Amino acid sequence: MKRFTKNVITLLVLSLILSIVPAAFAAEYKAEPGQTVKVVFEVKEISGIDGTITVDDPNGIVASAEIDKIESAMVNRIGDDKKTFFCYGSDPVTWKLTYIVKLKSGLAEGATCTVTANYAVTDKDYNFVEDLSQSHTIVVDLPEPTEPSQPTQPTQPSQPTQPTQPTQPTQPTQPKPTEPKPTEPKPTQPAATVDTAKLKELIGDAQELDASKYSADSWAKVQDALKKAQDALKSKNQSVIDAAAAELEKAIADLVALDRSALEAAIAKVEKFLNEDTIGSKAKELIDTLGKAKELLNSQDQAKMDEAAALLEQLLDELQKEILNLTKVEEIIKEIEKIVEVAPKDPYCNISMHYVWPILFFISLALNVGFIVLIIVYFARKKKNQTDDTPLVDYDIADDVAGVDDAGAETAE
Repeated sequence: MKRFTKNVITLLVLSLILSIVPAAFAAEYKAEPGQTVKVVFEVKEISGIDGTITVDDPNGIVASAEIDKIESAMVNRIGDDKKTFFCYGSDPVTWKLTYIVKLKSGLAEGATCTVTANYAVTDKDYNFVEDLSQSHTIVVDLPEPTEPSQPTQPTQPSQPTQPTQPTQPTQPTQPKPTEPKPTEPKPTQPAATVDTAKLKELIGDAQELDASKYSADSWAKVQDALKKAQDALKSKNQSVIDAAAAELEKAIADLVALDRSALEAAIAKVEKFLNEDTIGSKAKELIDTLGKAKELLNSQDQAKMDEAAALLEQLLDELQKEILNLTKVEEIIKEIEKIVEVAPKDPYCNISMHYVWPILFFISLALNVGFIVLIIVYFARKKKNQTDDTPLVDYDIADDVAGVDDAGAETAE
């Protein structure tokens, strides 16, 4: 079942392809010398076609050839040379063209000529398909010779006395001239108007762009879309023109502008180093001298070669000394940084003791405050204990003695 379904789908796909894009084929027409042959070309399910008809006549059998008529619901155009054609429409239709070939007289049997239509079509999905062709071959076929009829014997007279009347000679049959078939006037169909203003404007914008300002990949896409847009200007199909305009507009919008600022800044920085810095200037001088020395390798002047060698050695030594001095300075700076504490560059201190000191300060402050409070409390209590709150009364020591005597007397009783 699966194989049957697969085969059916394959046949449907092949039939669809054959209906849209007809392959080149050769059909054969047989004709006698002097006859006119109508060669028919047909293409199905297309929305537009543009092509040319050519005749390959190696035996020289063609007297004249031209397009007779085109049968389709599209707008049809035939070139002034009667060999080119251009047709376009909106809905897919079947297109048919009739090409008339008149053969010469007195031709040998089997002589041939080939009529070929080379064309490009726009299929029902508005896809542009080029390099298509159809061919038809015309073969000269001589008619079979007819044997001449035997002459009739004269009849003997039955009565000699009465001579027979001579028979009237038969009038030769005049060939009926073939009346030319009047050609029907071709109805002129109004030319379909297409709007190419936007496409032309986009083409102009693309041609004014500077390739040096954009990346290679995005520029290549613009050039590809530009070529398609220029080709679409020849089309009479509005959908083809609109599609080409949309593709070119998108390619222009997707252009990637180049940013050379980083490279320019780096070049300026290096040039400044080579021109202003001591080591850079010496390196630049050494490089320039090296280039001149290489040119002297093929020289025959020994003095100049020795002078260039000495100068190269001198400049190299000077550059190495500058680099060595710079290295020593950097090492000294590092040693000093190890010995001397450098103030922190960050907004927060990076010395661990600086975190401990604030904590000790607040602890000491709290202890001192507590100690002061204790002292104040102590002296306050002490002062309170020294104060006598007993009320003052009249007191006489004799009263105390009398009281004792009285108490002793009472005890004796």
